[in-house]
Amino acid sequence: MIKASLNRKLDQALFHLQKLKSIEDDFERECYFASYLAAIKSVLYYIQTWMWNNKRISKKKHFWSLVSRWSHANFSSGEIEQWECITSLRDVDIHEEPVQPTEDKIGSYWPPGYWPPGYWPESYWPSLRTLTIAHPTTKKTYTLTDVCEVSVKITGRLIDEYTTL
Repeated sequence: MIKASLNRKLDQALFHLQKLKSIEDDFERECYFASYLAAIKSVLYYIQTWMWNNKRISKKKHFWSLVSRWSHANFSSGEIEQWECITSLRDVDIHEEPVQPTEDKIGSYWPPGYWPPGYWPESYWPSLRTLTIAHPTTKKTYTLTDVCEVSVKITGRLIDEYTTL
């Protein structure tokens, strides 16, 4: 029964991720990211509760140490760093402190100053905008959707393996 609930939440995260990729409105993107984050948090909370109830951990804070060791043993350092961008938000109450990704501009083929100012209206190049999220320690920024894709991959594998941890 818990496996079905975990997979349902992961499906919800994927749904919100797909919406996040296709929406241009800033408020809607914020809403879909918050919903994505809530679904991932739910999966992790359900697994933590299962481990606590089944005496796999003696203190709930031990869950994160266990997940950290497991993830470092199974994923690349780049994937771990992106995963940490999401898991660092685990204690943020999205109802009191909305989580808002930042928006960066993607560089152009042409060097700065190649076109005179105003030659191309900014709206002409909507692909020049991307949402990013920073790692909590290194401050390295990643494309938000890439980070979400990695966290879905890791969360999905955690769903498959949590009973063996």
